[in-house]
Order: sequence, then structure tokens, then C-alpha cells
Amino acid sequence: VGKTESGKMLFRLQGLSEVILIPQDEYGVDTEILRETLRNRKLSGKKMPKIMYINPTGMNPTGIIIPLERRKEIYRLACEYNFLILDDDPYHFIYFDDVEPKSFLSLDTEGRVIRLDSFSKVISSGLRLGFITAPAPLIASIELHLQSSHLHAPTLSQVILYRLMKLWGYDGIMNHFMGIRRFYKQRRDVIARLAEKHLNGLADFVLPMGGFFLWIKVRGINDTWKMIMQRGVTEGIIMVPGAAFMKDSSKPCNAIRASFAKASYEEMDL
Repeated sequence: VGKTESGKMLFRLQGLSEVILIPQDEYGVDTEILRETLRNRKLSGKKMPKIMYINPTGMNPTGIIIPLERRKEIYRLACEYNFLILDDDPYHFIYFDDVEPKSFLSLDTEGRVIRLDSFSKVISSGLRLGFITAPAPLIASIELHLQSSHLHAPTLSQVILYRLMKLWGYDGIMNHFMGIRRFYKQRRDVIARLAEKHLNGLADFVLPMGGFFLWIKVRGINDTWKMIMQRGVTEGIIMVPGAAFMKDSSKPCNAIRASFAKASYEEMDL
């Protein structure tokens, strides 16, 4: 769907299935276009989609959080047109509003949501661990696939996380999530203030509502690939050109994804 961290994944899937892109606006997936696309495909007798991939909270790379009413409309369309929702939500606990977003899983009454969570964003990136929540028949199918591919996640990482969760307990984990929200919100505010200072009149951005990325659109140029991958790297600046998040990364894109997760405030202000 539109700009996504799985742009390359969608590109690889093109040879196996048809990928239908739905544009986004400032609130995420445009549900009017989604409804019209589904209606037109059904009327014309085309194959209907089986699953919808969506990254609803702190969307990578834009930082958008899809509002509740729009999530409900997406779920209604999934029920009406009978497709699954792959709810990829690794940034669910990194939101900057006062109210926690409601997940698609919490809206699911028909067993059509597959939810993906990650500990890599909220505990340690090196653990490379996550978990899936879905109806039992879907989980069984996923388990069979895992058995024929990589078997399971690293055992040492699983043991470390298990011991940590036993030590912290539920309340400790929730307190940790609260702490990282404060941490990243402060860093979000700093990088946004510095972007206003240094990029005023040169680029545009929307304040991210979750996650740890700033999506910057550069004025006056068609593509940022050479700017970042050649001149930027030479100067020690590591960011991701916007084309990397598109279905076809060979096409030009005037955007850049900047991360405020690790860079020091001094590095942000260079």
C-alpha cells in the first residue's frame, strides 16, 4: 500500500501475484480510492485481492498513524470484499499522542487479521524477534512454512527475551514502553525543530506521530538517489532515498527518510 518499508518485498512478489497499490494521504491509506478500486475490480470480473498489507502505526517511512475511523472503514471493506489484513505493527508502542491506537486485531470479529509485532523496535534491534497473533488455522499454516524455511528464531535471543520478560513482568514491560515513548518523542521534537531551522524553504515534512523516522520531501529536484547514495555517503551522511520505499525503486522520488533513533543532537544539527 503506497509507501512502505516492504517496498522491496512487494517488488519481489510481483512475479508471484498481482500487487495492487492504493495511494495514501496525510491519514494513511485513502479508503475512498480503496473502495472504488475494489468495486471496479469486482464489476469488471477481475481477481479480487486475498490479503492487504498495512503498516498502521508510526508508518515507515512517513510516521503516520491511521485514525481509528479509517481503520474501521478498512476493516469493513475487508469483510465486505472478503480479504485478510496483514497488520504489520512493529511501532505500535511508539506513538506520541496521549491515547494508544486501537489495533486492527482489536477490531477483528471474523478472524481475518494477522498481526505482526516486533521486539526489535522496542527492546533491542539485535534480538531480531517478533511474534504473530492470528486465528489458529492461519497460525498452523505459518508454522508449516517456518518448518520448511528457517525453523525458528535464534534460540539465544529467545532465552534472553524470556528471562527479561520474567524479570520485568507485565507492568515492567508497560513502563519500559512508556519510557521509550518519552525518549523518542523528545528526539522527534528536536529533529523537527532542526529541520525547520535548516531546511526552511528547501524541503517539506509532516511531523511524525509515531515511529522514529522523518519523511522529507526535497523541493526543486526529481530524485534524491544520487544526492544520498553518492554525495551524502561521501560526506558521512547516512539516510535512505525515498525510492527505496516504492514498488519500483528505479523510478525517481524526491523524498528522503531520516532516522532520529540513534543520531546525537549534535549530529542532527550539523
